[in-house]
Amino acid sequence: EFMHGHQLPWATVRDLLDDCKKLGIRNIRLYGGEPLLHRDIVRIVEHSASLGLHTWLTTNGILLKRKADDLYRAGLRRISVGFYGTDEGYNAYVQRKDQYPRLVEGVAYVRERFGMDVAMTLGWVLMRPNCSVDELHKVWAFAERYQTPIGVSLVHYSLPYFTEGPERELQFRPEDRPAIELVVDELLRLKQSRPELIQQSAMSLRSIVDWTLKGPQMEVPCDRYKLIWIGADGT
Repeated sequence: EFMHGHQLPWATVRDLLDDCKKLGIRNIRLYGGEPLLHRDIVRIVEHSASLGLHTWLTTNGILLKRKADDLYRAGLRRISVGFYGTDEGYNAYVQRKDQYPRLVEGVAYVRERFGMDVAMTLGWVLMRPNCSVDELHKVWAFAERYQTPIGVSLVHYSLPYFTEGPERELQFRPEDRPAIELVVDELLRLKQSRPELIQQSAMSLRSIVDWTLKGPQMEVPCDRYKLIWIGADGT
């Protein structure tokens, strides 16, 4: 229900981007909901790129093939793809049947059409249903095939844009600790073998257990980001 059905108007986006340019804010992330559903997404990208801003779009990938050429012409060169699982795991998260093949098709199209001129990453959302070494290996195989480094995102009580499910079934529980620790150990091993394919540092990966289980009691200091979030209603 997080700002469901709202779209930030083009005029507001344009003025925000102009302000960012004046204020020295250089990195712009076009996020969601699903930004490829925004009727002005190509114009937004074009304006951001024309200002010399580093523009980054995060998508679930379903509409990527349809939109990729227009976005590239508009100047988009960085895309992160929400990766919620493979096959039925992905479909269950987006709550629509037969969508995972469209995600794969979109990523494959961008790689075949534009090569490494478009930087693509996977935002793998770690949650109870996909917290297994087997599932991690499937994500890893995808990352190797399409050269899309993995960034681990977490279903977490404090993040309104990742649903926890109607009964919080996606949220981790204390009894999940052994499964989380196995996945973290394997992430660390993979990070050591191919460091360029996992975005987080080893320290960040080790903090996943605290992030997923301690909730508001966790204390992991972070000073990497200074963010301004603009909601779909302009807040």
